[in-house]
Amino acid sequence: MGKLPSDFDPQRQRQERWYLVLMLTCIALLAIAWFGVRLWSTAAAIGLSCFAALLPGVAVVVANRGFRK
Repeated sequence: MGKLPSDFDPQRQRQERWYLVLMLTCIALLAIAWFGVRLWSTAAAIGLSCFAALLPGVAVVVANRGFRK
């Protein structure tokens, strides 16, 4: 069994995982909005895109929460 690196931090790893999940959600929402939803409702696709546009900012806040140098 291998040793953990000396800079291993479970909280930081959890924050990075949340960042990845939020960014992948953003990409998925954009893809769903413009490849599917727009065929039925342009307004709904624009609303979904606006919501997706907010997620990168939220992801950055989550990734940097509690991080001090």
